[in-house]
Amino acid sequence: MRMMIAGLSEADSKLVFDTVGPLVEHGGVLPDWRHLQKAVEQARPDTVMLYLGARPGQALTMARHIMALYPSVAIIGLADSESPELVTLATEAGLADLALLEHGTEELVASVRRLAKRHVQDPVAEGHVAALIGAKGGVGTTTVAINLAAELASKPSLRVVLVDLHLYLGDIAANLDLVPDPSALWFLTRGGQADAAMWSRGPPRHRAGFQVLGLDGDLRTAEQVNAEQIVFMIDALRAHFDYVVLDCGSNMGEISLAACSAADDRFIVVTDELSALLGARRRVIALTALDLPAPVGYGLLNRAAGDPDVKAIEDASKLQIVAQVSNAWRHVHDAMERAQVLCESAPNSQVRADIARLAEQITGLHVGEDRKKKAFFSFFR
Repeated sequence: MRMMIAGLSEADSKLVFDTVGPLVEHGGVLPDWRHLQKAVEQARPDTVMLYLGARPGQALTMARHIMALYPSVAIIGLADSESPELVTLATEAGLADLALLEHGTEELVASVRRLAKRHVQDPVAEGHVAALIGAKGGVGTTTVAINLAAELASKPSLRVVLVDLHLYLGDIAANLDLVPDPSALWFLTRGGQADAAMWSRGPPRHRAGFQVLGLDGDLRTAEQVNAEQIVFMIDALRAHFDYVVLDCGSNMGEISLAACSAADDRFIVVTDELSALLGARRRVIALTALDLPAPVGYGLLNRAAGDPDVKAIEDASKLQIVAQVSNAWRHVHDAMERAQVLCESAPNSQVRADIARLAEQITGLHVGEDRKKKAFFSFFR
């Protein structure tokens, strides 16, 4: 664990490193914490021990800013003494721990050991990430994502998590009658505090066997989310689940593009409506600009009826249609009313069989060892 000390003099920092030295790698000393953002950007430490000083509020504001920009960085607050107000401020800021100098050097060692223990990982799953994005609103992206997760979870021993990335408007948890605690927003803004057990067992589980990171829809407590937080969360989930299904909604912005850049496969959900076909084409252009490996996205034709003209749909959308899902409004509506998935409410339906076939296709996809992934935040800058 590479650790930087900020806010202490060179001499005091040396004393701290002498105390915790065997537990960490020296990641640098920064006497003036006001330059912490630049220092973290250059040194990329895993942990920062930040001396809070006489005005902890200012230092904690900086800590929160750093953790938002670099969610993989954990921050240990270092204070002279404890007070209820300080504990409250440190908790609200999202510090990984609070070490008190009044307790002596043993407190420093214990704090570093606690942090190291939290980051002991379960065996890495190297999971496969599938991002679903709608060609426009109302094409059924969420329904497909929910039932795709259920079908993947029906396979023996597969760990599957469904993530609602239609931020601030998502309704997956409500549709499945699950309490979104912890929510996707919690992992996005506080994921650096989560240990391996929280990542793997924290997301609530649906009866069908998959886990869900939903949204509580309370905009009053929502925090701004950036691309790096999205990529960090997806990579962390990849380490604990065999399959990660992302419902990106239909908006093309920093969040959805970051999710698509971090995914192994991208499925653009489309219908045969002209507006959806044009929307799919715009999304193909946006994904192509990210310099992703080809194909940048697969087409998923939802609500297919009769014998659709697949070639015409592909020509209009510029997508390769790899799956079709039957138009079955009644089955889908009945499942939603009961907070069920299709394998529960309509196990023998054609629409369920179509999504099961899509799951088989996804499990059969192989990703090369040299998989290229260009994070959206790098592209955007």
